[in-house]
Amino acid sequence: MRKSRPMRRISALLKPADRNLLLKLYFTLGSMVLLTFFLLYTHILIDAARKEADVVPTLLGRYFSLIGSDEQDQPMDFGQILFTLVQENLLSRIDYPLIITDGDREPSAWRNIPDVPDGFSLAGLSPAQRDILYANVKSLANHSEIYMQDTGETVGFAFYGEPKSVIYLRYMPYFDMLLVALFGIFGIYGIILVKRSEKDLLWVGLAKETAHQFGTPISSLIAWLDLLRMRIETNCSDPEMVDMVDDMRADVIHLQKVANRFGKVGSTISPKPTDLHAIIEQTIEYFNKRLPNLENEIALHFISKIEGRSLRVDPDLFRWTLENLLKNSIDAMRGRGGNIIIDAYPKDRWIYIHVRDEGVGMPKSQFSKVFEPGITSKSRGWGLGLSLAKRIVEDFHNGRIKVLESTLNEGTVIEIALPES
Repeated sequence: MRKSRPMRRISALLKPADRNLLLKLYFTLGSMVLLTFFLLYTHILIDAARKEADVVPTLLGRYFSLIGSDEQDQPMDFGQILFTLVQENLLSRIDYPLIITDGDREPSAWRNIPDVPDGFSLAGLSPAQRDILYANVKSLANHSEIYMQDTGETVGFAFYGEPKSVIYLRYMPYFDMLLVALFGIFGIYGIILVKRSEKDLLWVGLAKETAHQFGTPISSLIAWLDLLRMRIETNCSDPEMVDMVDDMRADVIHLQKVANRFGKVGSTISPKPTDLHAIIEQTIEYFNKRLPNLENEIALHFISKIEGRSLRVDPDLFRWTLENLLKNSIDAMRGRGGNIIIDAYPKDRWIYIHVRDEGVGMPKSQFSKVFEPGITSKSRGWGLGLSLAKRIVEDFHNGRIKVLESTLNEGTVIEIALPES
C-alpha cells in the first residue's frame, strides 16, 4: 500500500513512539465514538417507538375526557370530537407521507407530501402540486381500505409511507457495518504505519551505526595516504605513483562522503540552492575514471539544458541518488558494454533527469517493485540503492522517481522529477 505524499510527510515527522501513542489513542477514542454513536442511535429509535406507542393511550384519554366533561348534557357532535382528536393528537405526530382518498382514489386529505402543503382540498393546489399528489398515490407502496362499518363497502383508501423509526431500523445494520469497517480499515492502516516506522527505525539505526564505525578508519586512511604521498615525493621520482596515491585518496574521501550520507538517513536535512548541472558533471567525471572498460567499454554521456539553474536540494544526498542510478546501470551492462546517457532539462517548473542505459532491462511488472527494499537481481547487496534513491527524491525533496520505460535486452530509463519552487 503506497502512502500518499502528505501521509508520508506526516509519518516522517512523527517518532515511532508518537505513532504508537497515536494508534492507541485512535483505538481508544474510536471505540468510544462508535459506542456513543450506537447509544445515540438506539436512543433515537426508542424515542420514536415511544412516541408511536403513545398515540393510542393519548387518543383514548382525550376521548374520555371530552365525553365526560361538564358539557356532556348538551348534544354532542361525535364526528367533530373525532376530527378534533385526530387533528390534535394523531396528525401532528405523523412523520411519514399520508394520503386519504375516496373510492375512486381521488385525494381528499394528505400530509407530509414533499413540495405539497398539508391540506384537505385540491382546489388550493397548483397543477404541479396536484400532479405530485397523484404520483404519490401511485408510488406509495403501503395502503389500506376504508370501508363503511355497516355494509362493508369500500369508500376510500389510506396510502402511507414508512415511519422514520422503520427507516432507521432498516438502515441501522448498514450504518453499523460501514462504521465498523471504516474503523477497522483505518486501524489496520495505522498498524501498518507503525510496523513500517519500526522497520524504518531499524534501517536508520543500522545506517547511523555504519557511518559511526566507518568514521575512524577512514580518517586514519586519509592521514596514512597523505604521509605516503609525502614519502613518495621525497624518495621517488615516478609521477605516476603520486597520481595513484591521489586517486586512492580521492576514493577514500568519497568513501568518507558515503559514510556521512548514511549518517543523514533519518535526520532532518536542510536543502540549499545548488547547481544541479555541476553535481551531475562531477559525478560523471568520478565514474569515468572507474568504469570497467577492460572487456566491454561503457561510455557516459551528459546532455544538459539546466546550466545556470539553481535548485534547492541537499547536494550530498542528490549525488548519492545519482550514483546509485549509475551503479545500477553499469551493473546492468556488465559483459555487454554500451552507452549511459543522462539527460537533464526543465519543463513546467520541474527539472527532469533521465538516466538511460543499454542494459538487460526489466519486465513492466517490476517497474514499481525495484524501489522496494530488498528487491535486487544482483548476487550481492541488500537491494537498498533504489529504495534509498526513492526516499531521498520523494520524502526529502518532494519529487518523483519512476521507471519511465524498459525493454528486455535493450535497456532502461529512470526518470527523476524535482520541483523548481
